[in-house]
Amino acid sequence: MVIADTILHKTCAEMRAKTNLGSRTTGKMAEKIQANPIGNGPAPPFRTARRGQSELASPAPDLPLVYFIGDSHVSVFAGVDAIVPGFPAIADSTYPNVRVCKLGPTLAATMNKENSTQAGRKKAFAVLQSVESGAIVFLSFGEIDCRVHIPRRAGFAASGIELAVISAMENFFGFVEEFRAEAATKNINIGLLSPPPTASFDSEGSQGKLFRMLRRSNSSRTARVLYRILKNFIPRRQRLLLNNAQHPTYADDWALRNQALGLMRDKMRTYSEISDLSFVDMFEPFLEPDGRSADRWFMDNIHLSVRAIPEVASQFEACGVPNFLIDAK
Repeated sequence: MVIADTILHKTCAEMRAKTNLGSRTTGKMAEKIQANPIGNGPAPPFRTARRGQSELASPAPDLPLVYFIGDSHVSVFAGVDAIVPGFPAIADSTYPNVRVCKLGPTLAATMNKENSTQAGRKKAFAVLQSVESGAIVFLSFGEIDCRVHIPRRAGFAASGIELAVISAMENFFGFVEEFRAEAATKNINIGLLSPPPTASFDSEGSQGKLFRMLRRSNSSRTARVLYRILKNFIPRRQRLLLNNAQHPTYADDWALRNQALGLMRDKMRTYSEISDLSFVDMFEPFLEPDGRSADRWFMDNIHLSVRAIPEVASQFEACGVPNFLIDAK
């Protein structure tokens, strides 16, 4: 869709001219960000080894220093099958000269917003303050958008997915323009990772007759009313599972979900080529020939296993990052 890509690029160019690094975040999230040492000037970053990391890689002066900043999908780059601690922690990796920062369940579509629920924009700029000059930063966002929000906004119809993806990418690329401009002041290069696919097997929330009924009827008014009534009478854990069952997250809708992910990958790749950014495809290498997600590459229903890293190591090498050609310690 050439016209849509042209409009998208024009929007990003306009955002570059309006760069404004100030942001507003209220409530407890604002207090947390204000209190953390990363967001308050040039203090050294707060780094932590994850539970389960028995041996971290030694510094390698001949390799670039690489940061991965994003949602929980950055965890795979820490080198073990576990989720890294959240912001403000920066986790070291079993791969040399690799640092990982999970901002939380932030959406690509809201990274440009100053007052989003997860304060993703505020956190990202706070982490950037502690990144060393000359480092490389890869941004990883979008899987949550494609797993839940974009299909919902498209009315669960394949015909509406592309417009929903374009809308999300307009917002995300606006953030990237601002982030890149600030990073350039420290000689920090930026790259993008396309979001990985989500595993295609059922989640716990899709089990049981009631859950299956609501999942099949997730677009009907009756199901939505029934859910609003039931959520007042069931425990919190069951409520979360019920909510999960209403989203087009697993099994029956894998094709719709991967359609959104593939389109988002294409938009990110085009934008990266136009903007001269590094780009790594974290989507296609982990698909079966029929387009279904290849479950063997996952550590759970959503997150890639460290087994997936060798599949994309050559892409990183092409971006000037050979760090993953070395076996994790």
